[in-house]
Amino acid sequence: TCFLWGRRATKAGREAQGYLLTNASFFLVFLCYPSCSRRVFQYFITKEFDGDYGTFLVADQSVNIVDGSYRMMMSYAVVMLLIWPFGVPIAVATLLWRHRAPLLELRRRHLLSRLPLDAARKSVQEFLRSHTRGTLSRKYSDDDEVEIEGVLWSITEHYKPTAFYFEIFEYTIQKLALIGLAVFYPDPGSYEQLILGIFICFGYTMLLVYY
Repeated sequence: TCFLWGRRATKAGREAQGYLLTNASFFLVFLCYPSCSRRVFQYFITKEFDGDYGTFLVADQSVNIVDGSYRMMMSYAVVMLLIWPFGVPIAVATLLWRHRAPLLELRRRHLLSRLPLDAARKSVQEFLRSHTRGTLSRKYSDDDEVEIEGVLWSITEHYKPTAFYFEIFEYTIQKLALIGLAVFYPDPGSYEQLILGIFICFGYTMLLVYY
């Protein structure tokens, strides 16, 4: 709701209000994403006890998975799995893709501002192509002012123009991989699980350094 209000305020010309509302919505999602994703993943983690005791939910061992209440809530858990752990990164990627034209133009101008001194030996297009893995389509002239829509401020303003998409890595690697792999690890609290988390954090740090 906060996000929709922000979109409506931005389209109505109230950019400051739209900025605050969209920032608030993304901030709330950023805060809730780890805990909600962890809770959703925990619903699918069960443990089978020896004998005829049955299989129970690890997060709440009073819940037997053969009970009707557990089966009834399974569809809800699947929906929440699509909305939170996977839906949020997909939504961010969709927003960036739909509004990619100004972002790519800002990226092109940032690359041109870093044009090396030896670029006289190769054309500007070759330089851009080598840094973008393809030819950038021009929808702006060099004199045009590039405006970023308010819905993108919260997820792009903290990154360089060459890495405007890094918020996707923020969710999928730093949060989703760390939470998902840690929750599904067969021996929670073990040294192996901690080492796995350290490797994920180290890989994320390497991405920060590279981009």
